[in-house]
Amino acid sequence: MILYRIKQFIWAITANLNLQDKEFIKYYLTDYELKLFNKLPVYEKKHSIKVAYDIKKFCEKEKKYDKNFLIKLALLHDIGKICNALNVVQKCIMVILDKITAKKLSKFTKIKIIDTYYNHGLKGYYILKKYDYSYKFLYLVKNHHNNIEGNKELNILKIFDSKN
Repeated sequence: MILYRIKQFIWAITANLNLQDKEFIKYYLTDYELKLFNKLPVYEKKHSIKVAYDIKKFCEKEKKYDKNFLIKLALLHDIGKICNALNVVQKCIMVILDKITAKKLSKFTKIKIIDTYYNHGLKGYYILKKYDYSYKFLYLVKNHHNNIEGNKELNILKIFDSKN
């Protein structure tokens, strides 16, 4: 696991969007969604794009899911991070502290980086609620880090989110 976290750190500090990534997000996101998406730091954008690519491959094999819905979800699932974007070092520190403290830091939400780290799903829910998203979409954004069983789309998002 530690080697994988190191790999994720390297991905974050070297993140950039290529032409394929830009065309991909333009295909799946509307103009206002692109404006929101572009407020994310580049490493968060790349993370969301990687999640979306993996979900696209998954949906092409498992044809029973709504591919466009899940790809859009993957691209926007971390949109709550635009409220107070963490830099790569802050995020790494939060990941380490979260692991060491077994999530006990989550009660210190008056500290912005802790609040963003733990509550970006809820923040994303409120950002997107202003627009015309289905309850299901908002629910998945809001709960993508919560321990909820039995929702297949949520489980798909969680799997590919943690992988990337």
